[in-house]
Amino acid sequence: MIDQTLSQALQKEIPILTAQIRSLYAEFDKKFHLNGAKIPITFYKKIGI
Repeated sequence: MIDQTLSQALQKEIPILTAQIRSLYAEFDKKFHLNGAKIPITFYKKIGI
């Protein structure tokens, strides 16, 4: 099971990772002419890990 401290640290990383992923998608959009295609980005916590 993930302890509370690690869980909180990972939660703080989510906005940073989401921004990095969105930036990468924007680069792909320009390179491959995807016309602003959107891909959902979801992070979730599994219970009992």
